[in-house]
Amino acid sequence: MSTRSTLIVASFLFLNQYTQVAVADDETIAEMALIVMELKHYPSASAKASLVSIAEASENSVVEKQIATAIANIQHKVTSADSKRLTEIIGDDSSSNGARALATVVNGINHFPTKQDQEVLRTLAYR
Repeated sequence: MSTRSTLIVASFLFLNQYTQVAVADDETIAEMALIVMELKHYPSASAKASLVSIAEASENSVVEKQIATAIANIQHKVTSADSKRLTEIIGDDSSSNGARALATVVNGINHFPTKQDQEVLRTLAYR
């Protein structure tokens, strides 16, 4: 087998093991993006219940749980403690692109998402 073929097979095997995790991550990120799209000053009672479920679900990553908690805690904007966690997520290259994008939007919320934020959220919600 040529070196190129070996690299392609090795890359496929390496990436394939992360496919299921990425799909699950995308679904949770998409759910949270939909919630943030509807946000007006703070999450509704039903949105908050969904976010609590995300934060408590054992199958979700720590990053997803932290983002869900930050969204659930919004009162016009994120708390300073949540902002610190979101900033860490944004700067962490090991976090998924979707998680970093959502954390960026959530961290910048002032009463509701901007039109530009809505575009990002639509992209995350409807992948």
